[in-house]
Parts: sequence; C-alpha cells; structure tokens
Amino acid sequence: MFNPNYPCYNIKFKGIFVKEVTPAKQISGTFNSLQGSVIEIDRKQYNKSSDVQYIQYENGKPKSVSNKLFVVGNSGYKYYFNTENQIRLIVIEKPPILDVIRVGISTNNNNIYHHKQIKVYSKRDLK
Repeated sequence: MFNPNYPCYNIKFKGIFVKEVTPAKQISGTFNSLQGSVIEIDRKQYNKSSDVQYIQYENGKPKSVSNKLFVVGNSGYKYYFNTENQIRLIVIEKPPILDVIRVGISTNNNNIYHHKQIKVYSKRDLK
C-alpha cells in the first residue's frame, strides 16, 4: 500500500523475482479536465492508466476511495506514473470543498469556452 513518507517505485517482476525497480515519476497540480483517458493537469495533457487507483488518507492511514473525490479545479492531488508514463495512482491530499459549482459551457468539440451569448432558464430564481 502506498505510503507518502517513502518514495514510490515501479517494480517489474519475472515470476516471483524482481526484474527492475525504478522511481515513479510524480507531479502535483490542478486538475483541469478529463476526456476519455486523457487528464489535463495545469494545462498539460497526460494519459491515464485504465486501472488508476485513488487513495486518500484518513487518520494517517491510506484508504482506497472512489474517483468522485477527483473534482475539476481542485489542486490537492499528487499524480504518480507507471513505467508506460501513464498516471497510475492519484493521491488525494486535500479533499475538494464543494461549496461552489463551476460549469464550463463549450462548443461541440470541447475547444471553445467563449461565447457571444448564453441563455439560462430556471423555474426558480438564479444567482
């Protein structure tokens, strides 16, 4: 199990023997978006492993958690890469504070967020 007090390594086995040990690349940054298997962190794109794990610490102990704590705009994450340079582990150091909802309204190709006009309707008052 991951422990933040020690370096993280990628270990390759051949049968029961250790074949190779390499330090895992690590970055921190603000989670900007996720499209398919591509995660954007601080406006740079990285590939996500299909079996990425999410860990959060509670009372000093690691706990596997759902990706629902992985929220756009939060900067309280550390990302660890496997040997294929894909994000394999996301450590949630600071859970997101969900008191503000941010919505990005883009064009169909998810490239453009600037619009001449946007109309919003509601059955109740809007702020």
